[in-house]
Amino acid sequence: MDKDFHACGLVEGGKVTYDDPVSLNFWLSIFNGKKLEVVFRIARNRRSNQQNRAWWGLMVPAFAKCYGTDDLEEAHLVLCRQIHYEIKPDKNGKLHRHRKETHNLPTDEFSELWEKGCRFMAMEYGCVVPDPKPELARI
Repeated sequence: MDKDFHACGLVEGGKVTYDDPVSLNFWLSIFNGKKLEVVFRIARNRRSNQQNRAWWGLMVPAFAKCYGTDDLEEAHLVLCRQIHYEIKPDKNGKLHRHRKETHNLPTDEFSELWEKGCRFMAMEYGCVVPDPKPELARI
């Protein structure tokens, strides 16, 4: 079994309070009877589970519908090639757009990616992506 699970939490008084104890318990059941390697390090401010769920549950499906595909992975890759890329030369010096990875983005950069996605979809497809947290919308 070659699976990794990363859990984040806050250490106070020598005890850990996990951010997502339900997922932690699920993964512990998956690893039942296995010897584990545990690594401790200060957590980076990476994209949150809420941001990830909003991306895959709202942004990508909305783009997939506009783009005309049922394949969410394809929609994700195509969308990111449009809004999250870097320009690199090939071996002949010709410049090409290369999609940048999104899975390790800090939360603030992921928020910028979300805004770029919303703007791109509005401008190119006339599509409005639903607000993932309407109760927290800016006034």
